[in-house]
Parts: sequence; structure tokens; C-alpha cells
Amino acid sequence: MPELPEVEVWRRLIVDWLREDAITNVVFLDPALLDEEKRRSAEIHLAGRDVRGISRLGKLLFWDCPNAPTLGVHLRMTGGWARTAPGVPRPRFTRASWGLASGSSVHFIDSRRLGRWYWGKPDAVREAMGVQKLGPDALHSLPDEGILQERMQRRHTLKSALMDQSVVAGIGNIAATEICFRARLSPWTRPDQMTLEQWGSIRTQIQCHLEESIARDAGHTIVYVNAGGINPFALYAREAQPCPACSHPIERRVQSGRSTYFCARCQPLD
Repeated sequence: MPELPEVEVWRRLIVDWLREDAITNVVFLDPALLDEEKRRSAEIHLAGRDVRGISRLGKLLFWDCPNAPTLGVHLRMTGGWARTAPGVPRPRFTRASWGLASGSSVHFIDSRRLGRWYWGKPDAVREAMGVQKLGPDALHSLPDEGILQERMQRRHTLKSALMDQSVVAGIGNIAATEICFRARLSPWTRPDQMTLEQWGSIRTQIQCHLEESIARDAGHTIVYVNAGGINPFALYAREAQPCPACSHPIERRVQSGRSTYFCARCQPLD
């Protein structure tokens, strides 16, 4: 499922695909993606749009254009993109397609139809997507350890603190699991009992996880683990497998309704 690294990779892929191959037509296959009036507007205004307006905040994508409506995209659980060569049929689960000048196409794919598109004035789109409730971007604007300590200590556990989008935008369930492991801290650690040094470690591991994940997937169309893709993570979805650091069996527990994977030996709750 897409978190900040996956959304950033998608953003870069879209920019690469469209940099020298402009959109010539837009086809909506799922009328639920936008209402009829917005679909007609998008069909007109997306053609030939400059890719320099494509940006990301946390898990959200935006495509701005001066004096024209903004496109906002939230991929949710299964949203993603694919490019096909001329004459190649649309992929399964395509909800919208952009025809390109070269004859190729870019498709928005979403098997569970949970992804959302937003279309309208920039401020209205961002308000509808909840941008005003988000903290700084975890990749580009990560606060220092002192600010993390101050803002996250109100949460009950370290993992829930990391996933608090109002503090830092972009860290989801998978990233939080991996960051806790990399820092050798239990996901159930109480944030108000953590030292500044431990917050420094968390900050470092946030940066490392995000940068390494983006570098690993850069330039490739992503297949999510839950959709049959290769699992690149140290702990996530590896219950009962040996810990890569100590060989102790990886455990899984439900935490706040989400699966948490951890190594009880490497991440003891003192």
C-alpha cells in the first residue's frame, strides 16, 4: 500500500513519462473518480499541462497549473500508475487514462477503487484533502529531534506517534514498523519516556528508511507487497521468519487496528 516513498516514486515516474510526451486526451472509465462537470473540465485542462507543477506532500499528489484547476490525488490502499506502449490494451482496474502525443498512454489503476481524485481551485483542493491538518513533509521538512520529542510525546506509543500525520506527514504503518526496528525501539515504547538521544535515532532512521526506499524503487513501476510484489522490508509481513539482525522469530500483534511486526529480542519493552 502506498506510503510516502511509493508516492514519491510515482511522482517522479509521472514527471519522467510526461516531460517530453504531453497529454493529448483524457478518458475517464470510472465516473466515481470525479463528477461529470469536473471530468469535462479535467479533459480540457490536463492536455499539454507542464509537469513542473507536479508536487507531493506526505502521501498526497498535486498537479498545479497557473490560471487553471489543480488535480489532487490520494492513492489510498491500491492506487497506482502504469504506462503502456501504443496499441497495448489498458491494464486491468484502470479508472482513468491519459493519451500521450507519442501514442503511449498513462493509466491510473486502482483495484479496490478507494483512491480519490480532487479537481478545482488550488486552495479548495488542498482544503478538501486535509492539507491544513498535516505536519511538515517527512522527507523534505523533517523537524529536529527536539521538536519531534515535544510534538510526539502526547501519543500513547512510539508507533502511533510516528503515524500521527499532524506531526509529520507521510509515515504510514509499514514505515513506522521498519523505523522502530531500525532504531531498536519497541513500537509500544512510551514517547514521553524517550530520551533526546533516542529521538535523534528515530529521526535518523526516518531519513534512512525513506531515502533508501525511494532509491530502491526509483524508475520502476511499483507492485505493492499486498498485491503480490516482492517484499523488500526487514520485518513487515514476515511473521515467524528469523529477524535479520538476531534470527529470533519475528512476531506480529495488532496495534490500534493495524498489524505490527517486531523482534522481541532486538526491540525489548523495558
